[in-house]
Amino acid sequence: MHRCSELGINKYAVLQGALEDLSFRRFRLMSYWNIHEQEQGVYKSDALYGQIDLIATDKGDVTQSVGKRQPRWTEFHM
Repeated sequence: MHRCSELGINKYAVLQGALEDLSFRRFRLMSYWNIHEQEQGVYKSDALYGQIDLIATDKGDVTQSVGKRQPRWTEFHM
């Protein structure tokens, strides 16, 4: 859904279309830290929880991706 925001596309409309029009039931959601904590110590996860709630309402399954290596990010080694 991060890419939708970059392109100026309504991410909830895309997700709703995936659920209703395409009948997707399994979703892998990413949790980008720079989005959830834009200001140090202030956490905003409403967008992520909104996606999870929308998928759960339609009886879909969610896998959460956390950590340094997210899809679409280049290789990262400590």
